[in-house]
Parts: sequence; C-alpha cells; structure tokens
Amino acid sequence: MQEKGMSFINHFVTTALCCPSRVSLLTGRQTHNTNVTDVHPPWGGYPKFISQGFNDNFLPVWMQNAVYDTYYTGKL
Repeated sequence: MQEKGMSFINHFVTTALCCPSRVSLLTGRQTHNTNVTDVHPPWGGYPKFISQGFNDNFLPVWMQNAVYDTYYTGKL
C-alpha cells in the first residue's frame, strides 16, 4: 500500500476506550455513529460489534475485496 501512496504514520481516535476506538478505526466511523460505546456487553465488546453488522463491512473486508490477504487476531 505504501508503494501506491498510502501509509498510516499517525492516527487518532475520538475515545480512550479500547473497543469503541478500535471499532471506529476499523469502520471509518465516529464512535458515536457505531453504537459501540463501552468495552462490555450490552454496549460494547465483540457481541456488540457483530450485532451492529460490522463484521461484514469493515477494513479487513474492504482490503480482501481489493485482493489483499488479511488476518485478524486479538481482542475487539
């Protein structure tokens, strides 16, 4: 990606909470537009991410559609 002119040197998020900021980074949406507002269910965590439908429409999926191989591991 960097050879094509795209690199991520610095990034900023709108909240200090890990799950909401991670969802914001992966979806390109402001935290208040994701409805993932906490780190624990029912307002956050992986179950909330899935219930909002983000698992089918976020950065790794977009990269796969552009023929990149992606792999995600860790916590959400």
